[in-house]
Amino acid sequence: FKNIMKELKMSRIGQHYFSPTRQVNIANQGLQVWPGYTTAVHDYEDGLYLVIDVAHKVLRTQTCLQIMQDLQNKYRGGVEEFKEAVFNAICGTVVLTKYNNRTYKIDDILWDDSPETTFNYHNGETISYIDYYKKHYDIEIKDKKQPLLFHRVKAKEKQQGNKIEVICLIPELCFVTGLSEDMRNDFNLKKDMAAFTRLSADKRYQQLEDLVYEIKRNENAYKYLLDWGLELDDGLHTVNFMSKFYMEGRVLPPEKIMFKTKSVETDARADWTRAACNEPCVSTVNINEWICVYPIAKENIVEKFFKIATDCGARFGVRLDSPITVGLSNDKADTYYNEIKKYLKSHIQMVVIIFPMLSDTRYQRVKKLCCIENPVPSQCIQLKTINKPEDKLRSIAQKIVLQMNVKLGGEIWRTSMPMKRIMICGIDVYHKVEKRYNSIAGFVSSLNEEQTRWYSKVCFQMVGQELTDTLKSAFLQAIKKYREVNNFLPDKIFIFRDGVSEGQIPVVSEHEVEQLRSVFTEDYKPQLAVIVVQKRISTRVFACDVRNFYINPAPGAIIDYSVTSRQLYDFYLVSQHVGQGTVTPTHYIVAYDDTMIKPDYLQRLAYKMTHMYYNWTGTIRVPAPCQYAHKLAFLTGQYLQEEASEELCNRLFYL
Repeated sequence: FKNIMKELKMSRIGQHYFSPTRQVNIANQGLQVWPGYTTAVHDYEDGLYLVIDVAHKVLRTQTCLQIMQDLQNKYRGGVEEFKEAVFNAICGTVVLTKYNNRTYKIDDILWDDSPETTFNYHNGETISYIDYYKKHYDIEIKDKKQPLLFHRVKAKEKQQGNKIEVICLIPELCFVTGLSEDMRNDFNLKKDMAAFTRLSADKRYQQLEDLVYEIKRNENAYKYLLDWGLELDDGLHTVNFMSKFYMEGRVLPPEKIMFKTKSVETDARADWTRAACNEPCVSTVNINEWICVYPIAKENIVEKFFKIATDCGARFGVRLDSPITVGLSNDKADTYYNEIKKYLKSHIQMVVIIFPMLSDTRYQRVKKLCCIENPVPSQCIQLKTINKPEDKLRSIAQKIVLQMNVKLGGEIWRTSMPMKRIMICGIDVYHKVEKRYNSIAGFVSSLNEEQTRWYSKVCFQMVGQELTDTLKSAFLQAIKKYREVNNFLPDKIFIFRDGVSEGQIPVVSEHEVEQLRSVFTEDYKPQLAVIVVQKRISTRVFACDVRNFYINPAPGAIIDYSVTSRQLYDFYLVSQHVGQGTVTPTHYIVAYDDTMIKPDYLQRLAYKMTHMYYNWTGTIRVPAPCQYAHKLAFLTGQYLQEEASEELCNRLFYL
């Protein structure tokens, strides 16, 4: 298909195709957005399909050399600090070289080399980087003393015939793709970008139809398909199976959300915020002994917040007694650490820490103290979050109190769960490859039949390894914990496995499933289902309203044939409502199943579990245990780098 996209004047960057001629500059943000498409051909039940989606490549207008120069001005005199800052800013990022429209991941900075450094060309000639770029691309390198960027060629590229081991790049010719952490936290920047990248369902549908039209109109491009004996339909797949869909699908009925004294049915947006903020929780934990650490200068803001929080807690059934208050004279990480440690005693239920601003160093010190050294649930809050007018502050306080209740073992709501004696698990993996740390697999399993309490473990893996080799121990502990809580073992176990590509499904079926099943004995053989959950897919689903406009499907939309795999047991589920842009369905692939339950029941179970994430009063894209596993793996991999204390493992301490 790459030849077709070339005929349409599209450039391949990574695995997708983009149009440099249609680039959009985002004013005052130093960014360019290149529009493009993702393309793939799949053999589905109904035949051969071209799967396309709109994509965007975000490119910074600053070169790597300009980033280095800015950091040099910031760290004048501190050479080692400057080098560390450059390493953190550039290493691990993906850069684009416009002279060949290729992307490279930067692995290191070669400070001892420069464009004047020579290397052996493939014909045996010794040539400098300055001469190489002049000879091959007619590019004059301006800064002759800049260091080089180091890219290590991946094993996959070597398998494809690339004999080069490493590639050295010139910083002034490299443009960083994607957004930095500061950019991600910039609300105005994200708002400006959303105007170009977050397309409504109707606009996205139109752009996809435009691509089909362009391919068919371009004789040279279309000839590539004809030479293979293939033709394109005139539009997107639109078999009108049910009035709500232009595809083979249906919508699951709304779920009932049960609180302590009342049940509510979710609305059209699968949201129950109003009920969650007014109804008593299913179960609560009174917070009698707790510590609040905050900047002493902001005492009045903190007092106002806790007054409202106490009022909100009473409505939910959570009694908040007055905390032990600790005012700090400065915001150093050591000050927070030492003061919290001084007041931590065995009877303390929770620590609430209020930070003046975001700081990874402060957050890491506090979390390591509260999760490992002196295990106690902790709640970190940014000062700006609670420095709000009273009407907005009440909404924030409600959410924080609910989160504190959950971290102590409370349950906010539940859904009806017809199946009994079942355990539901979630697995996800967090990678932090830029620092060469171990990858972390989060494993979360339910502890009760209502699926409202959870047990959490982590498994450490080799750098960059995705498929978990260390599941057996975590799975065995989870089953033991389930029996300890319920006095019986589960009859059926459902495992939702996040973050696996389609090519890895056979490995999951053969490798991971065997590890899990090896835990069972002759006396105990429960039924097991392992379901892979895929979020990063190109498949889009549209509904059509009464005006014949394309809109997002309603939450609960299921598609389980026609555009599903010939070989796999799979289905698509749209579980969440999207206010802006186009919804992406979640792809569920059943890698193993001996439970013998109907596909409808499995689909309903997956949809029910998207309602059980306590950090959001609405449905989410994946089953709650997957999201809990993601949060656990992220906290452990990003900040703790070792497993949290066993004392916290039966609580959602990482929310």
